[in-house]
Amino acid sequence: MILDILKCYLPCLIVFLLCSFCPFDFISYPYLTELFVCLCGISVAIGHTFPLFAHFKGGKAVACFAGFVLFIIPLGALIGLSVFLLLFAIFKKVSLSSIIGAPSVLLASLVPMILDFTVLQDKKTFNGGTYFGPNLMIHISYLTFIAIFILVLLIVIRHYTNIKRLAAGVEPETHFKKN
Repeated sequence: MILDILKCYLPCLIVFLLCSFCPFDFISYPYLTELFVCLCGISVAIGHTFPLFAHFKGGKAVACFAGFVLFIIPLGALIGLSVFLLLFAIFKKVSLSSIIGAPSVLLASLVPMILDFTVLQDKKTFNGGTYFGPNLMIHISYLTFIAIFILVLLIVIRHYTNIKRLAAGVEPETHFKKN
């Protein structure tokens, strides 16, 4: 689980650092760094979900989504984790918690995007999603929202069989063994 989170977090960090220290002066698109980070996160999640060497049968992209959100909007990751843990404590079903936890991050990302909680000098400056100043503020553009939407859609599609089992009432509960 931790490795899957890092599988998406670290490539996004590397892309962000490369774009920060090797600027593309020949392209005048203000959201270029954010675009590359979002494309990196989506690519890693798709590669995790449909790995070439495992006959395109991979994971369900929840941990990769968590790594992407942790990098792009850490406060959104905290909201998603809180919803996930609350639902897991109540229902004891990881699939249900994942299916509802991921869209909760999408909905939570709408708030700063609509209200424009940005305290950066230049709104076009992408700084990894957060600004640590007098207050913790979030900068989310439409690119980040679209990337989160695509990943949430991927998660819901990959959980299709779980959704059918949940509707039928036969989805098993998850219990951790105590040693």
